[in-house]
Amino acid sequence: MGVIVDDELKWTDHIQHIFSKLLNYTSIFYKLRAKVPVRILLNVYYAFVHPHLFYAIEVYGNPRSLYIDKLAKLNNKLPRILQDKPFRSHVSDLYLEFNTLAVTLLHRQQLLISAHKIIHHPESVPEYCCSLITSIK
Repeated sequence: MGVIVDDELKWTDHIQHIFSKLLNYTSIFYKLRAKVPVRILLNVYYAFVHPHLFYAIEVYGNPRSLYIDKLAKLNNKLPRILQDKPFRSHVSDLYLEFNTLAVTLLHRQQLLISAHKIIHHPESVPEYCCSLITSIK
């Protein structure tokens, strides 16, 4: 795994790379869902989808990015496929079933975890990160 950095830090190449990988899984997931129990499909999701989304999401996952939207929509589609739910199923229920979050919420969660580490466990992060957050006293 790696992060693809473009010259304008828009993350378009990286997001497109992740999108292409996840798109390849959609047809496989359609075939798997009829043959494999949901608990195994959950493991498949966590093995093949989640790592690609999760890796460096605090960097590329800015929800204001125009490019993250298509990745988020594809990721919303995957739990529907794996859980064999209709197109109109509410995604929050699907994510809850798989005990994960949507792309924008994963981004927010990782930012909060990073901030927590910087504030409460500064020894566990690189020194330059500590200057990113100033304490309010």
